[in-house]
Parts: sequence; structure tokens; C-alpha cells
Amino acid sequence: MAADKMNAETRAATLRSRWRLLGLAYLAFFAALVVLGSGIALFGSSHSGEPAIRISLSRNRERPAEAREPSAAVPDSIAVFARGAPATVATKPRIAIIIGGLGVSAKATAAALASLPPQITLTFVPYAADVQKWVTLARQQGHEVLLEVPMESFDFPDSDPGSHTLRVGAGEEANTERLVWAMTRFNGYTGVTNLLGGRLLSDSDSLEPVFAYLARRGLLFFDNGIATHSAAPEVAARTGVLFAQSSVSIDSIQTAMEIDRELAELENQSRAHGTASGSGFIYPITLERVAHWAAGLKSRGFVLVPASAIVSAKK
Repeated sequence: MAADKMNAETRAATLRSRWRLLGLAYLAFFAALVVLGSGIALFGSSHSGEPAIRISLSRNRERPAEAREPSAAVPDSIAVFARGAPATVATKPRIAIIIGGLGVSAKATAAALASLPPQITLTFVPYAADVQKWVTLARQQGHEVLLEVPMESFDFPDSDPGSHTLRVGAGEEANTERLVWAMTRFNGYTGVTNLLGGRLLSDSDSLEPVFAYLARRGLLFFDNGIATHSAAPEVAARTGVLFAQSSVSIDSIQTAMEIDRELAELENQSRAHGTASGSGFIYPITLERVAHWAAGLKSRGFVLVPASAIVSAKK
């Protein structure tokens, strides 16, 4: 007990000493400021006559002004930015391919834009400072664009798509703020898709406010198929959001043989149901095989269309 008391007294004395030293340091700092201020007032700036660099900083400089806050005019909506499909293809089997992961690696993004036909829908991650530049270029080349919204995965935080991740249990207000953050990184998108998100997509209570917000803004939602038991179709039906879901992940196994097999499966589904959609990532092998497959698609009786051409409004 005596030893504990001595240790406690020693710690207390040490703490008091540190506070005294901190107080003296602050007094010395403020005294120096007073002396410096008096000197400048009497003799002018200490930097007079010297070259100076001034940097003007502004918030979110990389974003266009019209993308900073959502507005009632709904600038980012399917009605404004959808590429659509010619009416003449309505009777033919349609296939949509959505390739994700663009906007992070400049090299990979440039490769995707250089190799993929314009009917391929491209999805962009919202984190890069120059993402708007790539989105604008993609749209100039004829691509439809989707925004990847970071969503909670089952193995979160081991797989963590960032501090603005929409999370189960975070509440409607917090998730809406995070959604708006992603939506204001760039403009020109017809809708959103999930960046990860297996857990959030499986939780209808957390997902419903998100879909309701997107529906009010006239945006589509594309479920990329990462969630095995996704609640998205049922929530889309309740909220009326424009919705499509990937039925095939074309590059779960990144080999030419497996990707070709999955693309052939998309053709089978499109022939049977009229439409089909598949999702992939900007792996070099994916870009190569999709470009090769798409070149012969018309001769096989299929039409490649953007995501907006296969969505359905479920009310």
C-alpha cells in the first residue's frame, strides 16, 4: 500500500511538473508573438521586398460547380445522361456489359477507353481528384457512366472502401450524407452501382432509404452481383427505383477461357430472356476478351446496349 501511495504521488508530481513546463512554454510563445508584432508595426513586414508565393485554396476544386450539391433540377439523372439504344434493336436479344474500377489507375482507365466499344457501360470510383476528366472523356467517346458508391462488405473493415462507406446500422441521415458525398465527386452519370457492398445490399432496412433517394433523383441502380442474397430487387420494387442486376460476373476467374465461357453464358441468357447483363473489372485480360467478343456480337444476332437500356421501373 505504501509503495502504491508513493508511486501515485510520484506520478502526480511528474504530471504537475509537465503542466508547469507547458505553461512556461506557452508564455514564452506569446511573448515572442508580442515582440514580433511590435517589430512589424514599427519597421514593416519582415518579408518586404522579398519574393513571395501565395497559394489560393478552394474546397473541392477538382469538382465542377454544378456537381457540388444535389439540386431540385436533378442534373445527374437517367433522363439527362442515358445513352439509350436505337428503337430498331427492341426485337433483338440485348446484352449490357458493365466494367468497373475506372478512375483510380490512369493507365488502366486509359486502356479501357482505348479498347472497349462505346456501348460498354463504365463505372468510376469517386476518390481520384481527376475523375471528372476521365468521365468527360468516356462520355465524349459514347460510353454511359455509372458512379460506384462505397458500401459495407461482409468482411468490413478488412475490405474497407473508405471513410464514406454506407454502412448497416449507420442510420438514414449518416448514409444519406455519405451517398451525397459520393454523388458530388463528379457528374455525367446515369445512375450508381455498388463498390463492394455485400452486407449493405443484403440488409433491406439500410438499403431502402438509399434507393428512395436515388429514385427521387431519377437515377438507376445497377447491382453488380457481389451479394449472394441481395435484397436489392425487392427494395427496388418497393421504392420504384430504376433497377438492373448483373446475372454473370464475367471475370471471377481471370483467364481467357473462363471469361469467354461467361460471355457465352450471357448470350444464352439474352437469347432466352430477351436481355442479360454482366459485370467485370478493368483487368487487362477482361478488356482484351470483351473487346474481342463484342466485335463479333452483331453477326451472332445480339445487340450490345448500355445499362439504361435494360433497366425496369418496379413500382
